[in-house]
Amino acid sequence: MLDRVKTVDMENIYKVKGWKNAEEFLTLVAKYKGKLHKGGEADLMTVAKSCIYDWQRGIIPFYALPPNMTEEDVEAGRDEVLEEVPRAEILEDGVLS
Repeated sequence: MLDRVKTVDMENIYKVKGWKNAEEFLTLVAKYKGKLHKGGEADLMTVAKSCIYDWQRGIIPFYALPPNMTEEDVEAGRDEVLEEVPRAEILEDGVLS
């Protein structure tokens, strides 16, 4: 999930910064949310499940770009790249070609 979602989005949602790997991210989130075992050890399993639920519910923003489109195209507001993608045509019997 951390490889697919922008870091800034994860920082804004979970209010944590400066992690280097997934375990460190989960540890920071656990401490922020107070999800700790006895002795102050982070409850990584509970926090990981919580992040997965957030992903499934759409709280974590994620999208995939259409073929032949780059982030620069999105930022510039260009949509002519989409016109290059062939469109399906509906035949008389209702079948797509």
